[in-house]
Amino acid sequence: MSIKQKLVRGIVFLRSFCYWKQLAKDVGRNENDEAPITPSLVIVPCDPQSVGGSRGDEAMITAVIQRYRRSSPMIPIHIVCSDEGIGYIRHLPIERISPIPSWNGSYSTERVYRSIIAAKPSDVVILGADCMDGFYSPLLSLELLSIYDLCCKTPNLRAHLLGFSFNDTPSWMMVRAFKSLSPDTKILIRDGVSLTRYQNRVNRQAELVADAAFMLQPQFDFPLYEKVKLWADLQRADGKRIIGLNFHPMLRSYSGEEDIKIDAQLLAQNVEKILSMHSDVSFVLIPHDDRSRLTDNLMLSTVYNYLKGLNQGSYRVYYSPEVPRAAQLKAMCGLLDGLISSRMHLAIAALGMGVPVMAATYQGKFEGLFEHFGLDDSFLLDPKRFLSNAMVFTFDSFIKDLPDLKKQISIRLPLVQELSIANLKDE
Repeated sequence: MSIKQKLVRGIVFLRSFCYWKQLAKDVGRNENDEAPITPSLVIVPCDPQSVGGSRGDEAMITAVIQRYRRSSPMIPIHIVCSDEGIGYIRHLPIERISPIPSWNGSYSTERVYRSIIAAKPSDVVILGADCMDGFYSPLLSLELLSIYDLCCKTPNLRAHLLGFSFNDTPSWMMVRAFKSLSPDTKILIRDGVSLTRYQNRVNRQAELVADAAFMLQPQFDFPLYEKVKLWADLQRADGKRIIGLNFHPMLRSYSGEEDIKIDAQLLAQNVEKILSMHSDVSFVLIPHDDRSRLTDNLMLSTVYNYLKGLNQGSYRVYYSPEVPRAAQLKAMCGLLDGLISSRMHLAIAALGMGVPVMAATYQGKFEGLFEHFGLDDSFLLDPKRFLSNAMVFTFDSFIKDLPDLKKQISIRLPLVQELSIANLKDE
């Protein structure tokens, strides 16, 4: 980014910051004077265009809906979005859910906030995830934090900002924004590593939770699950252990599709070595995102096309380009003996089903996730090592340690699930 671009972004951020603070002075005077007669929920996603095209975002959204409907089965659900996000919301297989298409254009904080108040909700839940430290966009992070702050100041409205991660180089602009919050504003952090970073940089206390997706209930009744289960049963009858594999095209900076495919070829060669060295291992390739042309399937199809030409490659590798719903992906993870993933929420789905994980790390997020379970970070590889022989050597240890890892996960999972539920507790 050029100096000019940084300057422009800084000016826009400062204007948005000042606009938020001015709005915050007026909130509560004439807003929401009466408590809603019946409960209703508004969800504010991280991505107003795709909403849940990232299955990680969908996992959190679905988990929140499931949790609220356990106590209020008929509670109406509204999801804020842009015009582009309406289609996703209307195609969700969930009853009594509707879009609020108010997140369009620039400086939309007040517009989004007013649309939330107009829906007269009893609760508003804002996804935090990995979008609060400014890594992707300080302006998006500020928008989410501004909406949360305004909702916190609104009478008769319970506001929740789901626990988020905080990387080791957060945007200085967002550090300033967090420091400006009222001391009694509740901040939740989804792992201990991020919590330490947040407290050191912002110099404020926050509460430890676990990712909201650990609340997600799996869905088993769909055709792809039956197909993969049948294949996995046949593999196990032949003495195989089933390992899931995901690799996504945002792990490194790429100039285009050809660069992505080069890395996919390197990964395919590593899998080839593993298949050769471990005759008792078979792989399921699992896509986790379908938001754009550069999806997980671009990499995984390259891996599969390479492997299916090998001796026994097509027999010991299963691949479907279908990207199931988040709850369905969690169910599929239950068919695995282990998972190799570069998607954190796919790893969360596996861990939530008691399945050990080996991961390609990014943004320092996996370290905190593994800490929740007391897992050894030797199974975390940076992208460079993931695409080298180090991945093969690490897998040797991973496959040997699977029984002990499963025991460790089963011991810690109940506590992690309780920390996940804490995202939605009022006190």
